[in-house]
Amino acid sequence: MTTSAALSVEDLSIAYGQGRNRFVAVRGVTLDLPLRGTLGLVGESGSGKSTLGRAVAGFLPVHAGTIGSGPERPRIGVVLQNPRASFNPRMTVHRALLEAWETVPAAERRLSRDEVGAQVLADVGLGADALGRFPHEFSGGQLQRIAIARALAAQPDVLVLDEVTSALDVGVQATILRLLRRVQERFGLTYLFISHDLAVVAQMSDVVAVMYVGRLLEVGPVADVLQRPRHPYTRALLDSAPRLGEPLANAATPVEADIPDPRRPPPGCPYWTRCAHGPLRHPDREICRTEVPPAARSDRDAPVACHFPLRPDADPPHEGEAAS
Repeated sequence: MTTSAALSVEDLSIAYGQGRNRFVAVRGVTLDLPLRGTLGLVGESGSGKSTLGRAVAGFLPVHAGTIGSGPERPRIGVVLQNPRASFNPRMTVHRALLEAWETVPAAERRLSRDEVGAQVLADVGLGADALGRFPHEFSGGQLQRIAIARALAAQPDVLVLDEVTSALDVGVQATILRLLRRVQERFGLTYLFISHDLAVVAQMSDVVAVMYVGRLLEVGPVADVLQRPRHPYTRALLDSAPRLGEPLANAATPVEADIPDPRRPPPGCPYWTRCAHGPLRHPDREICRTEVPPAARSDRDAPVACHFPLRPDADPPHEGEAAS
């Protein structure tokens, strides 16, 4: 772990099932979450990004590797995509906030039992009148604010934010993103921000990591990865992102075939079956079919897992894309 990391993931693997039904959803991922900063984690459905987030949060057992930050593991909170599914419909907002607050050791609590409800709601722009109400009485945006308040009540050092705006309309999404930035600055939080939306990731992140079929393919500062991508998959994601003023139907297709079954990934590079820069178009690049590239890591010595990385001086993504 680097000295500026709030949390490190080292050679992490997560597996589901047993025997013939077992498959590895995350394979050998190494990442540093920047202290009081944001690591954006992107990839298509089935990439393993949410599995990685749940493992970091402690919801899933670790098959191999480590998650840690030195002698003391930071407190980690979670905010999920669908707030309605994460609240007990029979529990008032106040009770939900108190449950989170009660997880903090008594000697470390910043607020008293009487203070915590109204204070954390104020931190997310809601009044104390919400305390006695139930989840069904709130809009999706309001309930996501309450979900953030509940996470804050547990005094986290790190927040895992898994697709927290994808179920919201654009206007509410922008409001929640502003709130998250304000909360991060006030409390000095570190975010693991998981999203399929490259524009949102570009807006929120300091560092970006790109996952595909359980593997980390590229990682680096947001400007480097989204403006000068080195991995063909990252470039394909950027090329497929809708541009301002362009109908969704006109966006380029991201890749040349369907994502492979993560339970049976292809041999060699996991992306070669879809890659426009690999052996499908360049027969002399057979190594892609047979050898897995060294894993990308959170350091500049190995930022991309590719046998034939793109040149850093290649044409940047189109103006108006997520990297702009």
